Amino acid sequence: MEQMICEHLTENLTRLKLARMHEVLDTVVSIAEHDNLSYREFLDRLFEEEAAAKEQRRIDMDLRMAGPPSAKTIEKYDFTFHPQLDKKPDGAL
Repeated sequence: MEQMICEHLTENLTRLKLARMHEVLDTVVSIAEHDNLSYREFLDRLFEEEAAAKEQRRIDMDLRMAGPPSAKTIEKYDFTFHPQLDKKPDGAL
């Protein structure tokens, strides 16, 4: 019976495109059983995982859409463009 419930739950998570919940379900179930969590606490942890994953995907997409240049390091900065800038980082000796 429990195996059938797990399969049904997995199918529904997939159909609803709740990928992160699907990934962490077994882990969160184990934590809930170990910590004796209430149903609401269990669901809160599970939904928090999905919400955090969706927020991270949104941020990643926004960054891709904005198209910022790759991260620059001080070693790669072109000081000829701003010759008045001090080449030493703050606090350097």
